[in-house]
Amino acid sequence: MSHSQQSGPALDPETGEPLRKIPLAVTFFDPYPSYRVFGDFLGPVAFIRHLVIPCALFGILIAVSDWYALLEHMQRVSFSFSFIQMFVLSLLTVNLLSKWMAGTAMARRGVASRQFGMRLQFGILLKFFTDRAPTKGLRPREQRAVDAIPLLTKLLLFTVALSIWAIRRREGGALPDLSLAIAASSFGAFLFTANPLFPADGYKWLSSYLERPNLRQDSLRILAMILRRRPLPSALTRGDLWVHMIFGIATVLFSAFLLYLIITVVLLGLEAEYDGMGVLYFCIMIAMVTLFFISLRQNKRASKRVKNEQKKRRA
Repeated sequence: MSHSQQSGPALDPETGEPLRKIPLAVTFFDPYPSYRVFGDFLGPVAFIRHLVIPCALFGILIAVSDWYALLEHMQRVSFSFSFIQMFVLSLLTVNLLSKWMAGTAMARRGVASRQFGMRLQFGILLKFFTDRAPTKGLRPREQRAVDAIPLLTKLLLFTVALSIWAIRRREGGALPDLSLAIAASSFGAFLFTANPLFPADGYKWLSSYLERPNLRQDSLRILAMILRRRPLPSALTRGDLWVHMIFGIATVLFSAFLLYLIITVVLLGLEAEYDGMGVLYFCIMIAMVTLFFISLRQNKRASKRVKNEQKKRRA
Protein backbone atom coordinates (compact mmCIF):
# COMPACT_ATOMS: atom_id res chain seq x y z
CA MET A 1 0.00 0.00 0.00
CA SER A 2 1.35 3.39 -0.96
CA HIS A 3 2.60 6.00 1.47
CA SER A 4 -0.22 8.34 0.48
CA GLN A 5 -2.78 5.79 1.56
CA GLN A 6 -1.08 5.41 4.94
CA SER A 7 -0.76 9.16 5.66
CA GLY A 8 -4.15 10.20 4.26
CA PRO A 9 -6.49 9.88 1.31
CA ALA A 10 -4.81 9.67 -2.11
CA LEU A 11 -5.16 12.83 -4.21
CA ASP A 12 -5.65 13.33 -7.92
CA PRO A 13 -2.33 14.77 -9.20
CA GLU A 14 -4.17 17.08 -11.62
CA THR A 15 -7.06 18.42 -9.56
CA GLY A 16 -5.71 17.84 -6.03
CA GLU A 17 -9.07 16.39 -4.97
CA PRO A 18 -9.30 13.13 -2.97
CA LEU A 19 -9.70 10.05 -5.11
CA ARG A 20 -12.83 7.95 -4.86
CA LYS A 21 -12.59 5.38 -2.07
CA ILE A 22 -13.29 1.88 -3.40
CA PRO A 23 -14.51 -0.58 -0.72
CA LEU A 24 -12.60 -3.80 0.00
CA ALA A 25 -9.82 -2.76 -2.37
CA VAL A 26 -6.07 -2.30 -2.37
CA THR A 27 -4.72 0.25 -4.84
CA PHE A 28 -1.32 -0.60 -6.31
CA PHE A 29 -0.39 2.51 -8.29
CA ASP A 30 -1.57 5.34 -10.56
CA PRO A 31 -1.99 3.60 -13.95
CA TYR A 32 -2.74 6.65 -16.09
CA PRO A 33 0.82 7.21 -17.43
CA SER A 34 1.05 3.52 -18.38
CA TYR A 35 -2.39 3.64 -19.98
CA ARG A 36 -1.33 6.60 -22.13
CA VAL A 37 1.84 4.84 -23.32
CA PHE A 38 -0.06 1.64 -24.01
CA GLY A 39 -2.78 3.57 -25.85
CA ASP A 40 -0.22 5.28 -28.10
CA PHE A 41 1.35 1.89 -28.83
CA LEU A 42 -1.99 0.29 -29.75
CA GLY A 43 -3.25 3.31 -31.68
CA PRO A 44 -2.36 1.97 -35.16
CA VAL A 45 -4.27 -1.29 -34.54
CA ALA A 46 -7.27 0.20 -32.71
CA PHE A 47 -9.47 -0.80 -35.67
CA ILE A 48 -9.26 -4.43 -34.44
CA ARG A 49 -12.09 -3.75 -32.01
CA HIS A 50 -14.48 -3.59 -34.98
CA LEU A 51 -13.40 -7.10 -36.03
CA VAL A 52 -13.88 -8.78 -32.65
CA ILE A 53 -17.53 -9.77 -33.14
CA PRO A 54 -16.90 -11.48 -36.53
CA CYS A 55 -13.81 -13.18 -35.06
CA ALA A 56 -15.87 -14.39 -32.08
CA LEU A 57 -18.43 -15.89 -34.46
CA PHE A 58 -15.54 -17.67 -36.18
CA GLY A 59 -14.42 -18.98 -32.77
CA ILE A 60 -17.91 -20.30 -32.08
CA LEU A 61 -17.85 -22.08 -35.45
CA ILE A 62 -14.56 -23.73 -34.43
CA ALA A 63 -16.11 -24.87 -31.16
CA VAL A 64 -19.18 -26.28 -32.95
CA SER A 65 -17.18 -28.08 -35.65
CA ASP A 66 -14.76 -29.62 -33.11
CA TRP A 67 -17.35 -30.03 -30.36
CA TYR A 68 -16.73 -33.69 -29.56
CA ALA A 69 -12.95 -33.25 -29.54
CA LEU A 70 -13.36 -30.17 -27.35
CA LEU A 71 -15.62 -32.00 -24.93
CA GLU A 72 -13.31 -35.02 -24.79
CA HIS A 73 -10.27 -32.84 -24.10
CA MET A 74 -12.13 -30.94 -21.38
CA GLN A 75 -13.29 -34.14 -19.67
CA ARG A 76 -9.80 -35.58 -19.81
CA VAL A 77 -7.99 -32.66 -18.16
CA SER A 78 -10.66 -30.76 -16.19
CA PHE A 79 -9.93 -32.43 -12.83
CA SER A 80 -6.14 -32.49 -13.10
CA PHE A 81 -4.29 -30.18 -10.71
CA SER A 82 -2.20 -28.62 -13.50
CA PHE A 83 -5.29 -27.70 -15.54
CA ILE A 84 -7.03 -26.22 -12.48
CA GLN A 85 -3.94 -24.05 -11.92
CA MET A 86 -3.99 -22.98 -15.56
CA PHE A 87 -7.71 -22.18 -15.37
CA VAL A 88 -7.41 -20.06 -12.22
CA LEU A 89 -4.41 -18.16 -13.58
CA SER A 90 -6.25 -17.71 -16.87
CA LEU A 91 -9.23 -16.20 -15.06
CA LEU A 92 -6.98 -13.67 -13.33
CA THR A 93 -5.15 -12.92 -16.58
CA VAL A 94 -8.39 -12.39 -18.50
CA ASN A 95 -9.66 -10.11 -15.76
CA LEU A 96 -6.36 -8.19 -15.67
CA LEU A 97 -6.25 -7.67 -19.44
CA SER A 98 -9.90 -6.62 -19.69
CA LYS A 99 -9.48 -3.99 -16.96
CA TRP A 100 -6.18 -2.81 -18.44
CA MET A 101 -7.71 -2.40 -21.88
CA ALA A 102 -10.63 -0.46 -20.40
CA GLY A 103 -8.18 1.93 -18.73
CA THR A 104 -6.28 2.25 -22.01
CA ALA A 105 -9.51 3.09 -23.85
CA MET A 106 -10.22 5.77 -21.25
CA ALA A 107 -6.75 7.28 -21.69
CA ARG A 108 -7.17 7.39 -25.49
CA ARG A 109 -10.28 9.51 -24.92
CA GLY A 110 -8.51 11.89 -22.54
CA VAL A 111 -10.03 10.48 -19.33
CA ALA A 112 -7.70 9.57 -16.48
CA SER A 113 -8.15 6.46 -14.36
CA ARG A 114 -5.97 7.08 -11.32
CA GLN A 115 -6.44 3.83 -9.41
CA PHE A 116 -5.49 0.26 -10.29
CA GLY A 117 -5.40 -2.67 -7.89
CA MET A 118 -7.36 -5.64 -6.56
CA ARG A 119 -10.64 -5.83 -4.71
CA LEU A 120 -13.05 -8.33 -3.21
CA GLN A 121 -16.37 -8.18 -5.02
CA PHE A 122 -19.25 -9.23 -2.77
CA GLY A 123 -16.59 -10.01 -0.18
CA ILE A 124 -15.55 -13.29 -1.88
CA LEU A 125 -14.49 -12.72 -5.53
CA LEU A 126 -10.90 -11.53 -5.90
CA LYS A 127 -10.49 -9.45 -9.04
CA PHE A 128 -8.50 -6.60 -10.54
CA PHE A 129 -10.07 -3.18 -10.89
CA THR A 130 -9.41 0.14 -12.53
CA ASP A 131 -11.42 3.19 -11.52
CA ARG A 132 -13.90 3.84 -14.33
CA ALA A 133 -15.95 6.49 -12.54
CA PRO A 134 -14.36 9.30 -14.64
CA THR A 135 -16.09 7.91 -17.76
CA LYS A 136 -19.25 9.63 -16.53
CA GLY A 137 -17.82 12.82 -18.03
CA LEU A 138 -17.65 11.33 -21.52
CA ARG A 139 -20.31 11.65 -24.19
CA PRO A 140 -22.73 8.68 -24.24
CA ARG A 141 -21.25 7.19 -27.42
CA GLU A 142 -17.70 7.32 -26.04
CA GLN A 143 -18.82 5.94 -22.69
CA ARG A 144 -20.48 2.99 -24.45
CA ALA A 145 -17.26 2.35 -26.37
CA VAL A 146 -15.23 2.24 -23.14
CA ASP A 147 -17.78 0.02 -21.39
CA ALA A 148 -17.71 -2.44 -24.32
CA ILE A 149 -13.91 -2.86 -24.27
CA PRO A 150 -13.72 -5.44 -21.40
CA LEU A 151 -16.32 -7.63 -23.12
CA LEU A 152 -14.58 -7.34 -26.50
CA THR A 153 -11.25 -8.21 -24.86
CA LYS A 154 -12.70 -11.43 -23.44
CA LEU A 155 -14.16 -12.39 -26.81
CA LEU A 156 -10.85 -11.72 -28.57
CA LEU A 157 -8.95 -13.85 -26.05
CA PHE A 158 -11.50 -16.64 -26.49
CA THR A 159 -11.14 -16.61 -30.28
CA VAL A 160 -7.33 -16.50 -30.29
CA ALA A 161 -6.97 -19.21 -27.63
CA LEU A 162 -9.50 -21.53 -29.26
CA SER A 163 -7.84 -21.09 -32.66
CA ILE A 164 -4.48 -22.09 -31.15
CA TRP A 165 -6.13 -25.11 -29.51
CA ALA A 166 -7.68 -26.20 -32.82
CA ILE A 167 -4.32 -25.95 -34.60
CA ARG A 168 -2.15 -27.61 -31.94
CA ARG A 169 -4.54 -30.05 -30.19
CA ARG A 170 -3.25 -33.13 -32.03
CA GLU A 171 0.38 -32.42 -31.08
CA GLY A 172 -0.13 -32.83 -27.32
CA GLY A 173 1.91 -31.04 -24.68
CA ALA A 174 1.04 -28.14 -22.42
CA LEU A 175 0.09 -25.61 -25.12
CA PRO A 176 -3.28 -27.18 -26.06
CA ASP A 177 -4.19 -27.46 -22.38
CA LEU A 178 -3.23 -23.84 -21.73
CA SER A 179 -5.11 -22.65 -24.82
CA LEU A 180 -8.19 -24.58 -23.70
CA ALA A 181 -7.96 -23.08 -20.20
CA ILE A 182 -7.73 -19.53 -21.60
CA ALA A 183 -10.58 -20.13 -24.06
CA ALA A 184 -12.83 -21.61 -21.36
CA SER A 185 -12.04 -18.93 -18.76
CA SER A 186 -12.43 -16.01 -21.20
CA PHE A 187 -15.72 -17.30 -22.64
CA GLY A 188 -17.05 -18.12 -19.17
CA ALA A 189 -16.03 -14.68 -17.91
CA PHE A 190 -17.72 -13.09 -20.92
CA LEU A 191 -21.00 -14.91 -20.28
CA PHE A 192 -20.84 -14.03 -16.57
CA THR A 193 -20.02 -10.32 -16.99
CA ALA A 194 -22.11 -9.67 -20.12
CA ASN A 195 -25.33 -10.42 -18.22
CA PRO A 196 -26.92 -6.96 -17.69
CA LEU A 197 -28.78 -8.22 -14.62
CA PHE A 198 -25.43 -8.71 -12.86
CA PRO A 199 -23.55 -5.54 -11.79
CA ALA A 200 -20.63 -6.00 -14.19
CA ASP A 201 -19.54 -4.91 -17.67
CA GLY A 202 -22.81 -5.81 -19.41
CA TYR A 203 -24.78 -3.74 -16.92
CA LYS A 204 -22.43 -0.78 -17.35
CA TRP A 205 -22.79 -0.94 -21.12
CA LEU A 206 -26.60 -1.13 -20.92
CA SER A 207 -26.67 1.79 -18.47
CA SER A 208 -24.58 3.94 -20.80
CA TYR A 209 -26.65 2.81 -23.81
CA LEU A 210 -29.89 3.85 -22.09
CA GLU A 211 -28.11 6.93 -20.64
CA ARG A 212 -29.22 5.98 -17.15
CA PRO A 213 -26.10 5.71 -14.94
CA ASN A 214 -28.10 4.51 -11.91
CA LEU A 215 -30.38 2.11 -13.80
CA ARG A 216 -30.29 -0.67 -11.21
CA GLN A 217 -30.79 1.54 -8.14
CA ASP A 218 -33.52 3.64 -9.80
CA SER A 219 -35.35 0.54 -11.09
CA LEU A 220 -35.40 -1.11 -7.66
CA ARG A 221 -36.43 2.16 -6.01
CA ILE A 222 -39.31 2.72 -8.45
CA LEU A 223 -40.40 -0.92 -8.12
CA ALA A 224 -40.47 -0.52 -4.33
CA MET A 225 -42.51 2.68 -4.66
CA ILE A 226 -45.06 0.86 -6.86
CA LEU A 227 -45.35 -2.05 -4.42
CA ARG A 228 -45.79 0.35 -1.49
CA ARG A 229 -48.27 2.46 -3.54
CA ARG A 230 -46.23 5.58 -3.07
CA PRO A 231 -46.48 8.43 -5.62
CA LEU A 232 -43.94 8.23 -8.44
CA PRO A 233 -41.68 11.14 -9.45
CA SER A 234 -43.57 13.61 -11.66
CA ALA A 235 -40.69 13.79 -14.14
CA LEU A 236 -40.91 10.05 -14.84
CA THR A 237 -42.31 9.41 -18.33
CA ARG A 238 -44.38 6.39 -19.27
CA GLY A 239 -41.53 4.97 -21.35
CA ASP A 240 -39.05 5.38 -18.46
CA LEU A 241 -41.54 3.75 -16.10
CA TRP A 242 -41.77 0.63 -18.26
CA VAL A 243 -37.99 0.42 -18.67
CA HIS A 244 -37.45 0.64 -14.92
CA MET A 245 -40.27 -1.78 -14.12
CA ILE A 246 -39.06 -4.45 -16.55
CA PHE A 247 -35.45 -4.12 -15.47
CA GLY A 248 -36.36 -4.06 -11.77
CA ILE A 249 -38.54 -7.18 -11.98
CA ALA A 250 -35.92 -9.02 -14.04
CA THR A 251 -33.20 -8.06 -11.53
CA VAL A 252 -35.21 -9.31 -8.55
CA LEU A 253 -36.06 -12.61 -10.26
CA PHE A 254 -32.48 -13.18 -11.38
CA SER A 255 -31.06 -12.34 -7.94
CA ALA A 256 -33.54 -14.69 -6.25
CA PHE A 257 -32.70 -17.50 -8.68
CA LEU A 258 -28.95 -16.98 -8.26
CA LEU A 259 -29.26 -16.94 -4.46
CA TYR A 260 -31.38 -20.10 -4.50
CA LEU A 261 -28.88 -21.84 -6.79
CA ILE A 262 -25.88 -20.93 -4.62
CA ILE A 263 -27.61 -21.93 -1.38
CA THR A 264 -28.77 -25.25 -2.85
CA VAL A 265 -25.36 -26.21 -4.25
CA VAL A 266 -23.48 -25.24 -1.07
CA LEU A 267 -25.99 -26.91 1.27
CA LEU A 268 -26.11 -30.16 -0.68
CA GLY A 269 -22.33 -30.25 -0.98
CA LEU A 270 -21.77 -29.70 2.75
CA GLU A 271 -24.48 -32.19 3.71
CA ALA A 272 -23.02 -34.85 1.40
CA GLU A 273 -19.52 -34.29 2.79
CA TYR A 274 -20.21 -33.77 6.51
CA ASP A 275 -23.75 -35.16 7.03
CA GLY A 276 -25.54 -33.34 9.86
CA MET A 277 -22.54 -31.14 10.69
CA GLY A 278 -22.68 -29.80 7.12
CA VAL A 279 -25.99 -28.08 7.90
CA LEU A 280 -24.39 -26.45 10.96
CA TYR A 281 -21.43 -25.25 8.86
CA PHE A 282 -23.87 -23.86 6.32
CA CYS A 283 -25.77 -21.90 8.99
CA ILE A 284 -22.50 -20.46 10.29
CA MET A 285 -21.53 -19.39 6.77
CA ILE A 286 -24.92 -17.71 6.23
CA ALA A 287 -24.57 -15.86 9.54
CA MET A 288 -21.06 -14.63 8.63
CA VAL A 289 -22.18 -13.41 5.20
CA THR A 290 -25.23 -11.69 6.73
CA LEU A 291 -23.08 -9.91 9.33
CA PHE A 292 -20.68 -8.86 6.57
CA PHE A 293 -23.43 -7.20 4.52
CA ILE A 294 -24.97 -5.59 7.61
CA SER A 295 -21.62 -4.05 8.57
CA LEU A 296 -21.06 -2.93 4.96
CA ARG A 297 -24.45 -1.22 4.90
CA GLN A 298 -23.83 0.45 8.24
CA ASN A 299 -20.48 1.74 6.98
CA LYS A 300 -22.17 3.19 3.89
CA ARG A 301 -24.80 4.91 6.02
CA ALA A 302 -22.13 6.30 8.34
CA SER A 303 -20.11 7.56 5.39
CA LYS A 304 -23.19 9.18 3.88
CA ARG A 305 -24.01 10.81 7.21
CA VAL A 306 -20.49 12.24 7.47
CA LYS A 307 -20.70 13.64 3.93
CA ASN A 308 -24.05 15.29 4.68
CA GLU A 309 -22.65 16.87 7.84
CA GLN A 310 -19.65 18.18 5.91
CA LYS A 311 -21.97 19.72 3.30
CA LYS A 312 -24.02 21.41 6.02
CA ARG A 313 -20.87 22.88 7.58
CA ARG A 314 -19.69 24.23 4.25
CA ALA A 315 -23.11 25.76 3.62
